[in-house]
Amino acid sequence: MAYTYLDITNDVLQSFNEVELEDNSGPNGFANAVGFHLYVKNKVNTAINDIYITQNYRWPFARTEGSQVLTAGFTGGSGGTVPEYTLPSGAAAVDWDSFYIVRNAALANPNQQKLQFINWDNYVANYRDTDANTSYTSTFTKPWFVTRRVDNKFIIGPLADLARTAKFNYYAAPTLLTVAASVPLIPEAYRQVISDKALYYAYMFRD
Repeated sequence: MAYTYLDITNDVLQSFNEVELEDNSGPNGFANAVGFHLYVKNKVNTAINDIYITQNYRWPFARTEGSQVLTAGFTGGSGGTVPEYTLPSGAAAVDWDSFYIVRNAALANPNQQKLQFINWDNYVANYRDTDANTSYTSTFTKPWFVTRRVDNKFIIGPLADLARTAKFNYYAAPTLLTVAASVPLIPEAYRQVISDKALYYAYMFRD
């Protein structure tokens, strides 16, 4: 059985010989916590966030696959703009070397292909104008690079000839635990690490 937000909170409360919270709406109900009990609840989320930050969010359990269907040519058709794609809202860190075009036997030039990461300055200096000034659909091609903008967006280029699919890996930020039954993404083997970090904050509160 998975461990829960309630379990971790009670782990900390036990260390102080405090009354444990319960998964109900009574006086000791989790949702009705006040004072020190409420503080401990909040610091469980703080502890989880701290654990993620220690590795810049790049924990194996936070690794997630993203997918993006590419726009063929310009956004809005001929005379439009170079397509920009938005990273998933929960992405805290991205593995920029993991981008690739998925094999699709139904398309011309169907093979799977890794996308090379180039930095933004390189893109601006060598590729942005070429993309923006492309005027003939016959010059659209299978993309080979990805670049990162500063606004949580990315560009895959050169302009795609077809609606190909790109996949990549990113690391999701922790989801805020909100109810007693909420389950952390951190494996249960590391439950004690969360409890110990939350306990540290609880002792600071009591000092």
